[in-house]
Amino acid sequence: MLLYRGMKLSFRMGVTIRLNWHTVYLLQDLRTWFQDWQWQEGLHWINQQTQSAEYRAALQQWKSIQASQPSSRLDVFKVLPEARATSIFTKIRFDSTELKQTKSAHSFNRKQLLHHLTSLDNGQLHTQRLLNVLSRDCTDLEATLRGNTTPTSLYDLLKLRLARHSCLLKVGDALKPYLFIGIDLSGIQDFIYTVHPKGALKTLRGRSFFLQLVILDFVNHVLHQLDLPDFHQVYVGGGGAYLLLPNTSETLRVLNKTAIEMNQWLLQQLGGKLFLAVGWVEMNDAEFANADVWGVVARATGQQKGQRYFQQLSLESALNPLQPREASMEECDVCHTDERPLHRVRGEDSAETERLLCDTCIRLEKLGTNLPRAVGIRLLEPGSQAAEIEVCGRGYALVPSKGADRNVLQKGIADKQWEWRFAVQDDDFYKYERLLEPPGYAKTDSNGQFCTFEKLALDSTGAKKLGVLRMDVDNLGQIFARGMSTGNRNFANVSTLSRELSRFFSEQLNLLCQQADAKGKGKFHVVYAGGDDLFMVGSWDDLAEFAPMIQREFTRYTGDNKHITISGGLIVADYHVPLYHLANWAGKAEEQAKDNGKNRLTLFYQSLPTLNITNSSMGKNQTAGNDELQLDKETTQFPLDIDWKTLETVRSELLKPLMELGLPRSFIYFGLNFTDLMDRNATHFAKFLYQIARLQMEKQKEQAWQSVKTKLVDRKYYAAWRVVFTWLNLWTREGNEHAK
Repeated sequence: MLLYRGMKLSFRMGVTIRLNWHTVYLLQDLRTWFQDWQWQEGLHWINQQTQSAEYRAALQQWKSIQASQPSSRLDVFKVLPEARATSIFTKIRFDSTELKQTKSAHSFNRKQLLHHLTSLDNGQLHTQRLLNVLSRDCTDLEATLRGNTTPTSLYDLLKLRLARHSCLLKVGDALKPYLFIGIDLSGIQDFIYTVHPKGALKTLRGRSFFLQLVILDFVNHVLHQLDLPDFHQVYVGGGGAYLLLPNTSETLRVLNKTAIEMNQWLLQQLGGKLFLAVGWVEMNDAEFANADVWGVVARATGQQKGQRYFQQLSLESALNPLQPREASMEECDVCHTDERPLHRVRGEDSAETERLLCDTCIRLEKLGTNLPRAVGIRLLEPGSQAAEIEVCGRGYALVPSKGADRNVLQKGIADKQWEWRFAVQDDDFYKYERLLEPPGYAKTDSNGQFCTFEKLALDSTGAKKLGVLRMDVDNLGQIFARGMSTGNRNFANVSTLSRELSRFFSEQLNLLCQQADAKGKGKFHVVYAGGDDLFMVGSWDDLAEFAPMIQREFTRYTGDNKHITISGGLIVADYHVPLYHLANWAGKAEEQAKDNGKNRLTLFYQSLPTLNITNSSMGKNQTAGNDELQLDKETTQFPLDIDWKTLETVRSELLKPLMELGLPRSFIYFGLNFTDLMDRNATHFAKFLYQIARLQMEKQKEQAWQSVKTKLVDRKYYAAWRVVFTWLNLWTREGNEHAK
């Protein structure tokens, strides 16, 4: 219980009452907004909520707070709504060019909002549920504060007002009553990508979700100890979080203690692969008018990263280093530890190679296996035997979907207030208080099992290769630092931008994957997606088709803003190559796209032949001087990076027609080799044009070939030849029924 000037205030922990002062406060803000709109249906809904005895008790509590708090401070937070819906992405620009106003993926729908509000009746009204509705329906609806003309997301404005009031109840009239906290989990890539090839996907999904759970556990445990509601979370996603907490000695004590405990646990369990950095900055009321504190807290968090495990390394451990280990000592095949009990494990497929795994990796793999059948996760009572995974001594169990085995959850389950549901875009999200980013999409087979990397490669069209795709937002640092004008760059707008970008990679991407799967083009897995980037593995041809779909949806989602773009790298490789190498190569491909102008994709990083030329390879009736085509050795290279617009044109104007024609394999391979040669010797250009001119097709295809040939020799497509012939070469490899 929280004491403020002799008054008891009940918050969330262990309290059965569903309404509280913050629910009343939020409803009063909504009433002001609905009155400004003259929205009678909305006002009628609010009037219905104020009839219960529970509401009247909460209202009395709120009146007591108002009477005890300086009115001048309350005036700062008065909402003056504006009836206009504008996406946060329309505020981003790096020049004076006017952006065309187009709808983003989230726009305001009054009927939809009313439907979700009325669904909160029957005892389901609660501050966090109401905020979830506003987050889904009102992010693009703008409002302003008294004395401030800067438009801000209504949802973020209302939520921020609640958090600031809650802080003031703890602090009172301090000059800097707020602590803005940044939380960043470092070491993510090494933790995810270092996995054994066998059972890789289950391990990857378990590890990816575990990262999310570490952040969730830390944030929830801090709020639990401080007895604060969830709306103190400014942003959570992408391996990090931001909180707005009261600036008290107790807050600092809890933050330091919880961070030390978490990092001590991570060090013991994972050998230092992950580290939770926590930094903060003090704030006053005026600093919410700009976004400078975001940069300050990022630097504070970065400083903590530079001192990883400093507090966990004692003088005793420095004076008594670990003794050298015996060379024959066994270690976990996944995390390579030899400090925990090891077990020999064989996968569900009896043909799988036996692996040696530690307890932690076994649990993470089991977690990844069960994720597809879960709708959320629950924090269990201390000592529960039903825990599927632990974080810092606290046990969690997945919430199974309907029809799944629920026996694991029959005992040891705490109250449902400790349950987080995966945030999916269905019509039931309002039923849950706490929402969590859903696990990434994963392709399953007819038995409901994850498709292995081997199966995904073997299911590819043509070449039985694996595709690996990495993408992230271009110029993200510049977007946050100077993308918004001075007038628009305030605390709340940065929060809105962070959340909406993260929502694309967590929710919108999953919907896009499901749409591709419905068309038979979803043979891939989302290994990691969050914040502003993604990492996917799957059949090379499906990923090659899917990457432009992601870019098109991202463009639509961000309101077709030319200043917000995305780049990527797509490589093609054998499925048995270690994931760490695949991730590294795809990362290099992505870097090339960014280095060459951004807003583009690098395609098909693979082993290609280095060629020498002699006269015997051109045939008896062809002249090649003293050149001959010979395979010398294999070298890795990027065939080409290409901007998205050109890629779409090339696919529609050249690639698809050529696929339909069914070019001879000999001609495709010839074209692939000569595009490589033309980079070194321009004289080969004429030879290639000659080969195009002399190629004869079947009579029924001749007209179509003439049309495509005209485009193929068009000068504007010269730079795209490498992409076209590399794609065709992969697509027509042995195993494709369309290959000639």
